[in-house]
Amino acid sequence: MPRNTGLPVVPQELCEIIVDFSRDDLSTLAACSLVSSAWLPISRKHTFSAITLRTSSDVDDLLTISSAGLLGSNHIPRLVRDLCIGGDRDDNQSVLLNPRLRDLFEQFTSVKTLRLRYLKWLEVSAGHEPVRVLASKATHLHMHYLVFHAQVNLIQLLCSSPEKRSLNITGLGFHVMVPEALCRAEDLAFISPVVHIASMTTNFVSFICFHLTMHWAYISNCPLSLSIDRLTINDYGPEHTVSSAHDLDSITTIYIDFLEMQLEDSAEHALARGVDDEVPLLC
Repeated sequence: MPRNTGLPVVPQELCEIIVDFSRDDLSTLAACSLVSSAWLPISRKHTFSAITLRTSSDVDDLLTISSAGLLGSNHIPRLVRDLCIGGDRDDNQSVLLNPRLRDLFEQFTSVKTLRLRYLKWLEVSAGHEPVRVLASKATHLHMHYLVFHAQVNLIQLLCSSPEKRSLNITGLGFHVMVPEALCRAEDLAFISPVVHIASMTTNFVSFICFHLTMHWAYISNCPLSLSIDRLTINDYGPEHTVSSAHDLDSITTIYIDFLEMQLEDSAEHALARGVDDEVPLLC
């Protein structure tokens, strides 16, 4: 039966503007995607522009969707621009253990912002290398409550690419406080020797961990140069809630003492190995 040409036709450009107004409403976007095949691409673009992979099942589900072969679903991973790996404090760590993680991450060709939340980097996992590779492509990196096995794991993420437009750190921890040598060939393979960060925002405690890591890299003669144009230190978390530490003078004293102790231990460790004949000074 021929189409009724007497019905008014809304230009596709106006349809897309209408859908754009609902970019943050997933239920409305789902309804728009069912209106017609013409509305599907723009609805899908907003639906998958920012996603979170909390568990291993989330990885499997997204791979199932992208391989369904329905109306260009194989292009869905390419729509992701803001990717969060990990979830809340109570979520498990299975997302890094999924053996299919690499297959999925290879399809994320448009990710600009990478958010890592409540992840533990304590053991060798198949998910570590895909995350490092993805971090090397992202221009904005957010790290929220990550626990690394040692400082070298943090350096591999920070220096995964020569330039980052922004770096946000709110919570770092290390399983091994005095690291092994940072200059092993297998470690340097993942490190850009010269790194530039346009803007870094962090809280005071995380900055201490970052500062310690950079000093340990120096002590180990790691061939690394890292520059930051703008540094902002505050006591606010990613949800803009004030942390429990309000007395900056108090926590400054505590962590400066801690920093001096750790630097002395690291210097003794380096001198014992004959790495460096100078003890770094804390300014």
